[in-house]
Amino acid sequence: MDISRLQQLLAREEGPKLDFKAKPMLKTESEKKEFAKLVCAIANSRGGRGYILYGVEDKTKKILGIDAADFQEEKFQQVISSRCSPPIAIKLDIVDYLFKQLAVVTIYRSDQRPHQLRDTGSFFIRRGSTTDTAQRAEIATMLQESGLVTLETTPVFRGSMDNLNFEQLFQLMPWLKSLPENALILNLTSQGFICKDPDTNKLHPTVGGALLFGFDVNSMMPHAMVKLVISKNHQIYYLTGTIFEILDQFQQNMEHHLKGTTFPLTAVNEALANALVHRDYWQLHRYIVVEVKPNHISITNPGSLIDANSLSTGDRDLNHPLRNPWLFQNLLVLDPKKRFFRSGLGLKRIQQEISSDIKVTFSDRPDKNLFQVFFTKLNK
Repeated sequence: MDISRLQQLLAREEGPKLDFKAKPMLKTESEKKEFAKLVCAIANSRGGRGYILYGVEDKTKKILGIDAADFQEEKFQQVISSRCSPPIAIKLDIVDYLFKQLAVVTIYRSDQRPHQLRDTGSFFIRRGSTTDTAQRAEIATMLQESGLVTLETTPVFRGSMDNLNFEQLFQLMPWLKSLPENALILNLTSQGFICKDPDTNKLHPTVGGALLFGFDVNSMMPHAMVKLVISKNHQIYYLTGTIFEILDQFQQNMEHHLKGTTFPLTAVNEALANALVHRDYWQLHRYIVVEVKPNHISITNPGSLIDANSLSTGDRDLNHPLRNPWLFQNLLVLDPKKRFFRSGLGLKRIQQEISSDIKVTFSDRPDKNLFQVFFTKLNK
């Protein structure tokens, strides 16, 4: 590691991908366990590479230095390979800095999340600068982002075939209407809209099937709603139904409440469409919240960006990793109004739709697993 990169790390505060340590602690079994726990947590947290800097006081960032003899890469590698599953790629560098030496453990970005401790089976994650136990939804999200689980094709056991709107399904996919029942079931199963419970042999809609063609989606997936708050007259609307129905309800409401304002209806609709397709549906106790104020509109979405760097890169709309690729691909094909016929997050399109007196900003909050879009009216 070169000096310039070390200086960049020292200029940052501790966080999900960075931790400062005064000295190594790998002598006892409990110390080795704590090191493995920290490396697992950093590897499980979103973002690129992570780092542990030794020889730096964590509160003041005072340079203390280390004894290079205490840092043998083989020993660090052995602790990780024997205690973390799957193993995590790390590298140890000794860097001369201000007449002292610092040790830097680089934790490479992992495509095999989530990692767990072998001895306890526990999963850990970083919340800010704190190492904490990963919650069920966080583990599920990591499995999905690693491609080990596909949320959209998992069954909704609260629902049955009676919860599928076959009239709408046949309208959007008319070739299915002529199929005999067995062929229809096979086709819908292979496409991921329904699945069979192996214990009962009953058919259930999948999460994706419910979001696209569900009857009474709110009873099956209460969190798959949008809370619309109109601050001016203290009105609250709960928008429920399929993604198509929610978008239609939202547009009708916003056409009324934004009438006479310069807020860009197309861009606001685009922001909600992106929220619905890219939200983290593993978050069962949170929903999308849209707040409309006289000079401000905010859309808060459960689910931070998978690639945290995408907000700052110029090609974010061309090759952005998707949280729900099955859902996105089906919305591209099936939405009769073609609202999803764009690539990536559509952030550029949102910016292009706004007028000069409106400012749009995006905020990614991986610590809270939230993504927010703000439309603010400028004072001119």
